[in-house]
Amino acid sequence: MLRGAKSLLQKKIVKYWIVEYATHCLRRNGESLDSLRNYMAQFGLSMFVLDYEGGFPKQYPSNVQLTGKFLNNLLFADPLELGEDWVFDDTTFLSSPHKWFQMPAS
Repeated sequence: MLRGAKSLLQKKIVKYWIVEYATHCLRRNGESLDSLRNYMAQFGLSMFVLDYEGGFPKQYPSNVQLTGKFLNNLLFADPLELGEDWVFDDTTFLSSPHKWFQMPAS
């Protein structure tokens, strides 16, 4: 789909691209996470993983491979534009135990 959207990517008509990261679908089409990142980088877009709790997307360097039990939603965006548009973030869960973690009673 993204290769078919080349004109939209070149003209920067769409600012943010959300893509479900499914390795089996990429492999079936002869693609990989690296080829996806490289393709989107041609248009000045970096890869971020969306936080399922709504926090600021996490940017991964190109050499970091993703793995996990669940499908990740990826965001491809210009980092500068993302920084301009995202003006607030609650870091509660970055600086404290996860909400399901319970401290033992003392």
